[in-house]
Amino acid sequence: MDDKRLQSWKFSTLLFRIDGLYDQWAKRTGETGNTLAFFYALESGRPYTQKQLSEEFLIPKQTLNSIVKDCVAKGYIRLTPSPENHREKLLCLTEAGQEYIDRFLAPLLAIEQYAVGQMEQACGDAVMKGLEIFCDAFRQQMDKEDAK
Repeated sequence: MDDKRLQSWKFSTLLFRIDGLYDQWAKRTGETGNTLAFFYALESGRPYTQKQLSEEFLIPKQTLNSIVKDCVAKGYIRLTPSPENHREKLLCLTEAGQEYIDRFLAPLLAIEQYAVGQMEQACGDAVMKGLEIFCDAFRQQMDKEDAK
């Protein structure tokens, strides 16, 4: 393996490990990785439509629709018309949904904060910037491949 390929392999391996850790967390709590991503997005307090959440977190639309229906039925979210487009609905947490997030995500967020703190001590903001560049470049190249 040449040096560039080795770096790429190491980086991808770390991404797979991180993804696996989030999946392990979701399974420990009785949820799926996609449900974890769904609640993680809503925890931010940012308003999302299903389309926006699907695109940003790469959750398949059908899977997301099932998660939304389940969460509406459990009383965790309500759907409200988007001010920009009344055909689209915003996903809004209910009080019960916020309580669920507090129980479900609070320990994970504490783990993340610890890990990010360790990383910042060693690397500052360079790792975050590097991940952002990688993600954007990866997406651009995938889009080019799709256009072929």
